[in-house]
Amino acid sequence: MDWRFSSFLIFLFALLFAVPWATSDTGLCGIAIAQKAMTGEDATTCFEFWLNRYQTLVGTLIALSAALLALLPARGQLQEMRRQSAISARQSSIEVAKDLEAEISTYKSLEWIKFRLMRLLKEYDEESFERIYQHWPDQIWELHHDLKIGCEKAFFFFDRYPGTSDLFFVRQTFKAAAIDLDNCFWALQDSFRRQTFGADYEEGEEDITTSEAEIIRRKVEGSILLFEECRQKASKEVNLAKDEAWRSARHFEGRAIRY
Repeated sequence: MDWRFSSFLIFLFALLFAVPWATSDTGLCGIAIAQKAMTGEDATTCFEFWLNRYQTLVGTLIALSAALLALLPARGQLQEMRRQSAISARQSSIEVAKDLEAEISTYKSLEWIKFRLMRLLKEYDEESFERIYQHWPDQIWELHHDLKIGCEKAFFFFDRYPGTSDLFFVRQTFKAAAIDLDNCFWALQDSFRRQTFGADYEEGEEDITTSEAEIIRRKVEGSILLFEECRQKASKEVNLAKDEAWRSARHFEGRAIRY
């Protein structure tokens, strides 16, 4: 049963008991001033006497009651609007948190890039090109491909949830490091090809010197170390944003329950 209808029934019952009591000799009509008004030359009824005496107060109470009755449904509607708003905000926070969790997983998938590249660089340094020529180019190409795919997945989330200035900064730093590493991969593969005269080597193409190849080699190692540092910082900052998004979701869930 609706509480407003219940209140109305209670009011009716109260009125049924109040009216007989007020019009009885032991009620309001039994008061001396009311008895005097009902027995004089200008005699009036008990009800009319009290109505004339307090008509301003009665009118004010009626107006206040009407305003209150009109306000109660509006208050209920306002609470429902707040509840729906909290539910919507909670859902948005959950979606953000899940996006950030997915972004963290992309950083996690990239943590093996450093170890795989360092292993290939060790082989590049210690083994003769004649020995690694058959498999090394394919392995470095596969690693380069995995790097590009993983970074593209991470970049996908950058525009979906810009986040705070700190999050924006570490993302852009990571992106710059990823682009630099990508360029280093291309340079290293080209250097290896030009040093080994691969199948696609063009007759008369300018050869690469040992010092030039060494510069490329050192740049690759520096680039992967910077990339790994930026990856860890980005993962840490995104994890903080993810925790904040889940806290926000719990906060709005509590507000929706209270409303």
